[in-house]
Amino acid sequence: MTTYTGGCLCGQIRYAFDAEKLEGGSCYCRDCQRATGSPMTTVTMTDTLRVSGETRTYSLQSAADRTVTRHFCPTCGSQLFTDAEMVPGARFVKCATLDDPSALNPMANYWLSAAADWAPVDRSLACFAENPGE
Repeated sequence: MTTYTGGCLCGQIRYAFDAEKLEGGSCYCRDCQRATGSPMTTVTMTDTLRVSGETRTYSLQSAADRTVTRHFCPTCGSQLFTDAEMVPGARFVKCATLDDPSALNPMANYWLSAAADWAPVDRSLACFAENPGE
């Protein structure tokens, strides 16, 4: 088991979690695009997230009509992790906020139906038009 750490731009929020392997995927849905100001967000899922510092949250209904709550730093605005009603107890950590983002092994791309034509997509990974099973 390895402990992975990360945090926000200003350093007010820090987090750590444990995982055997650091695997994840990129989401190209419009909500992630608007929330990050980028063509996608890359996340890894954990149920062992430990957070120091207090985040603010923003919740909305996803395209699949489920509640998604994004946690961000109240000072610098960095998005750090997301809670999704469809996966209770798990948190989706934004991999770009890891201290070592290169530790991630990307596995899949989701919501490619919403990807911009110019968005970088690694087609060697598993690709889904939306979330699998929806």
